[in-house]
Amino acid sequence: MRNVRLRGVVFHDGHNVTTECELGSPECQSVEIEWDGGSALLNEDRLGYTTEEYADEQWAKTMAAARLMAAAPDLLAALTNLHEACEYWEDQNDPVLVEARRAIAKAKGGKHGD
Repeated sequence: MRNVRLRGVVFHDGHNVTTECELGSPECQSVEIEWDGGSALLNEDRLGYTTEEYADEQWAKTMAAARLMAAAPDLLAALTNLHEACEYWEDQNDPVLVEARRAIAKAKGGKHGD
């Protein structure tokens, strides 16, 4: 497993300065996904939305995407290990194995045909 951290970010001074915020705070504008050697930023500036409810809905979607991105490498490793453990299945065209191969290829940037 990787060391992954989600942190809330607020931008100031034309996006040149950031401060950390609680992820549940309404002032939080972005989620930064940090890992050893890299990071990604999901921006959801909910301060500009017309209603607080809509802003909260959009923030919930952003948080769900951030959690999935943070978990993706571990999910891919687990699926790859499970797929390799099934290499001796009699039916290599079992729909479960086919879907696993597709998902692994997609995660690695390739395609898997039927």
